[in-house]
Amino acid sequence: MKKKEILILTEEYKVIVYIGTVEEMIKPVVKYTGEDIKWVTDVLSRARANAFNNLPTLKHPLITVNGNLDWEIAVASLAHEASHAMDYIADYTAIDDQNGEFKAHGIGCIMRHCLKLIKK
Repeated sequence: MKKKEILILTEEYKVIVYIGTVEEMIKPVVKYTGEDIKWVTDVLSRARANAFNNLPTLKHPLITVNGNLDWEIAVASLAHEASHAMDYIADYTAIDDQNGEFKAHGIGCIMRHCLKLIKK
């Protein structure tokens, strides 16, 4: 499993991305969400990728991407979930992103940091 922490705004706000198998991602998602193993396994098994929001308890959203996907599906799925993660941070910090620049730059940042992980 691959893990990447991406800072958004400051070191206080970040997005954590896991790319791996469902089995590899269960333990960190259980820890992050506080949900039971059965629920996490079901959620991870049903989707290509997920974005979890545990703000304000933790100051970072968590993204999971199934590492068994073809690279083009993994990239598209990561971009989709990065959009949700940026919404979570904007909502929590009350950023009024009317022109979409905060979200766009955040998605770009997440993608730049994670594309190398998907490529490998």
